[in-house]
Amino acid sequence: MGFWTQKRVWIIGASSGIGEGLVEVLVEKGAKLLILARNKLKLDELKSQFPKAEIRVLLIDVEIIFDLCQGDFKRFGERKGRVCSGRI
Repeated sequence: MGFWTQKRVWIIGASSGIGEGLVEVLVEKGAKLLILARNKLKLDELKSQFPKAEIRVLLIDVEIIFDLCQGDFKRFGERKGRVCSGRI
């Protein structure tokens, strides 16, 4: 088992670019992902590429949650990583 196996990671801005690349890498390493972006179609297409992976999709405007990237996620449960790739 590697470091990322079974770790929960939120990837904000996962529908393209750096975020999409991180999804691909972390799925291969066994992470459990919550992927967020504005484009549900792109998120669903990305999730469908990894049918055996544990991926949850959340449609949300990155502008709304960008401030959370600066703050504390404690109230949302344990997490082992945080990637805010939206607005880069």
